[in-house]
Amino acid sequence: MHRLVIAVLMAGAVLVLVGPAGGRPVGSADEITKTDPVGDVKAPGLTAAERNAIDIVSVKVAGEEGLGLFADVTFKGNFQKYAGRGHLKSVAAGLILRPKVGGTTTPAMLLSTGPGKGTTFRKTHSTEVGSFRDELELHFFIIGPGFDSVGSVQAKVETNLLPLPLATPEAHLLDPKSVTTFLSGPAADSSIVAPAGGQLSCPSLLALIHLNERNPRNAWIVDLLRKQYAERCSKPSQPGFELTFGDTPVCFVNNGPSTDVLFEHLLLRRRGTSIPPPPATGTLELKSTSGFDQRTEVAFDSTGKAAPVKFNLTSFGDYTANAVANVAGQTVAASTTFSLNKANDVTNC
Repeated sequence: MHRLVIAVLMAGAVLVLVGPAGGRPVGSADEITKTDPVGDVKAPGLTAAERNAIDIVSVKVAGEEGLGLFADVTFKGNFQKYAGRGHLKSVAAGLILRPKVGGTTTPAMLLSTGPGKGTTFRKTHSTEVGSFRDELELHFFIIGPGFDSVGSVQAKVETNLLPLPLATPEAHLLDPKSVTTFLSGPAADSSIVAPAGGQLSCPSLLALIHLNERNPRNAWIVDLLRKQYAERCSKPSQPGFELTFGDTPVCFVNNGPSTDVLFEHLLLRRRGTSIPPPPATGTLELKSTSGFDQRTEVAFDSTGKAAPVKFNLTSFGDYTANAVANVAGQTVAASTTFSLNKANDVTNC
């Protein structure tokens, strides 16, 4: 079963994207997470482990029009282990999607029933639906359009719903009677969250990819989300550049306490290719331990070479030259050091 994705972690909870009750929702513009009070399960005759298994701790909802709705419900105990067994043999955990105020459509619904990995039943227009369990978590998903028309999402668990009559067993379609029964029946636990809108962010898409990678049957969802991530979040690769002072970084025009030092081999180039970089500008700064500090602007021509730069030094000491180039939206830098002393050779620059 595939088509509008809703990932919901729940067991007897009602996740409504609008409404009161429960902890304060927090989250970004594209997803909401809400904590739910612990120990509020309303179901008699259960063991402590069974009560924990249907006790919702938090609910997370994310969605986007055209892509789908994603919700995660986390339980205090192991829903996957206890659902469909013991006193929870007839438990059903469902997701109810109610239309916005003024809407005329009836609620859509997904149910997870049975032991182990569970079986998903639906009352949805979309056929790309499903669910998967992961110990303390239950995930429902629906892929496709319709998110903007959803006014609330309710995650709900009922402990005595089964057996369910099915309108179309092979398609796992819920019978209208089953829908009505689940809508009106008492919830063992519930949580309500106001839905977020807008486009899923890159971190949210990446989190959904990682979540669905945990279920091999959801490989098609992973591919869908990866495509969206690649289109929105992968930046085009930019060519790498490097800046170098050359084999002979500096040369001294004369010797003594007043010396001209010349930088004439400053070069900007592309990494891994002989293709010259585009023309660029930058700066060359020279500092010393004795307090010398001068900066000048430099320009790189179509071959990547910078025009020679000369500084006049009036004292001996250690110097550091820092060069920066701004090219094709990138900033590259290089540095070199030298000492000026009486032993410096006069270089034929």
